[in-house]
Amino acid sequence: KGKEAATHTVHLRLLSASALITNRIIAYRSLRPDVNFQLYQIPGQEDNFDVCVTARRADTAPKENDDATVMLEEDLYLAVPSHSPYGSRESIRLTDTKDADYICLGGSKPIRQITNSYTPHIIFESDTTESVRNLIAAGMGIGFWPACSWGPLTTNFGGSPGHFPVKLLPITDQKCRRQIILTRSEKGKKSPIVADFCDFLVEHNNWL
Repeated sequence: KGKEAATHTVHLRLLSASALITNRIIAYRSLRPDVNFQLYQIPGQEDNFDVCVTARRADTAPKENDDATVMLEEDLYLAVPSHSPYGSRESIRLTDTKDADYICLGGSKPIRQITNSYTPHIIFESDTTESVRNLIAAGMGIGFWPACSWGPLTTNFGGSPGHFPVKLLPITDQKCRRQIILTRSEKGKKSPIVADFCDFLVEHNNWL
């Protein structure tokens, strides 16, 4: 009877880019079916994680002894209802939206902390990116939308084929960008499997 292949478990604290990372986990496991994943999504939870995925403003100065790996850097666009006064624009300034109602992800997620730093007037917090998108599509407000990690808005939803009720506008009066970063624990730094998975994330960090 042959010796069974060892099973490895990566303990992953997932605080940002959940849809993108889970997409990449599926792709990685197709290559390495011997690797399992245990996911955590509570920011303050004390757990024995190997690697943490989180985000920060791209213009944030790294802390001393910061050994985080930047997986992805992306622009933040402004998502607006296509039928709103903003819908006819090709770009926008944040100063033009200082009195607008913003919709965002709730809780203590890093994207919320980033959007708070741009001082929008937040009227509603939602649990998922899909509900943020749908509320914007319904004309309830506007919101920030990362260019890559939340996926494209070019899918049909909420209407007839070819109807896209949400439009993404580049922001022109300031640079709004964020970094998705990977931080390994001391235990994670010693694991070849964790290193291999982190390399995979950096090399395959889009939706293609």
